[in-house]
Amino acid sequence: MLRAYYRISISLFIQGVLKMTGSTMSIRDYLKHVYPLAQSDLDTISDASVNEFFNSLGFYFQLSPQPIDVIPPGKISPRNQVELPQIGELYWPSVINPQGFWCRNPYDPTNPLNNKFVKGFASGSRVEVCHSNVYNGSAGIYYYLAPGSGIAVDLGKTLVARNKLDVMRKLGCSNDQIATALNTPATAYWPYYTGGQLPPPGSQKLFRDLVSKYVDQYGVTTETAQNAIIDAAIDETNYFYGRVNDTGWQVDEDNFNLAKSAGYDTVQMTTQANMNNGWAFEIIDLRVSPDNNLKTTMTSLTQYHTMVNPFKPSLHQRVSNTWPYYNLYAANTLSEIAKDYPSYQERFPFAGPGYINPTPIPGYPH
Repeated sequence: MLRAYYRISISLFIQGVLKMTGSTMSIRDYLKHVYPLAQSDLDTISDASVNEFFNSLGFYFQLSPQPIDVIPPGKISPRNQVELPQIGELYWPSVINPQGFWCRNPYDPTNPLNNKFVKGFASGSRVEVCHSNVYNGSAGIYYYLAPGSGIAVDLGKTLVARNKLDVMRKLGCSNDQIATALNTPATAYWPYYTGGQLPPPGSQKLFRDLVSKYVDQYGVTTETAQNAIIDAAIDETNYFYGRVNDTGWQVDEDNFNLAKSAGYDTVQMTTQANMNNGWAFEIIDLRVSPDNNLKTTMTSLTQYHTMVNPFKPSLHQRVSNTWPYYNLYAANTLSEIAKDYPSYQERFPFAGPGYINPTPIPGYPH
């Protein structure tokens, strides 16, 4: 059941103006900053259409001060909640990301595959994304689907799957091969997060231990246990087993190598277990440079990044990206506020959630 203010259309929150740094900004003006190519369209469509479009977005920049007159207050710390984010709630999607935006949760905690993005997008689609630069690019660059970011990536030839283990299956791996990847010594998964931080060393769980518990509980063979857990994780029929998808290292490396060898440019994971104990739509960009340097990798990927016009999908324009590329950090778009995230001024380390500095939006870009 949605909370009261989430059941009410966001249009009720956009009456009046967005109070920011002593000035005012309407939703129409906010959207012009997000979508520079759509300014003429936004000038001509009705207020009702503007409100309806705004209400359909899944990504909102967290300006300073937070536009509470326009966007309902979100979860300041979405991680490790007793209750998972409900459909429509605003939250930060990851322990890695700074405090720069809200995302709207499209996943029903009781039935995550019942989401509007579960079928993914066709090859050649341009979809709006933000970027979480966790890895150096050697196993691909990861994006979150983010309708409302204003910056899109061309998916090229793409593979659609539910989650990481489903990717392995769709690329021809048997359950036994998936179990082998999960049992690699360096690979672990996290069943939950605590205190808003990544689990401390030693708190990660091993797939083999989960299998052993299943064997003891049901009196079945190891192979039967592995098959049951992997099937449930892929099909999202068991929340706890689904958390096995929140893994990395060997699984990520295998998916990257297999998908790249199969000729794909990107991989979509529409219902992937994530760091807020919920799910996210993640996209792996396989078109990375071979030097394993995040800065040069992202520089080479800018050829696939564009500003978009959501009202005219065929209208798009290459962006000028600037390091650190967080949320693709596209110059002359609202995503450029990423320059104010201290924790993203360098590639590493990521010192927990960052802090957004005040950004005088009226008159932006400046």
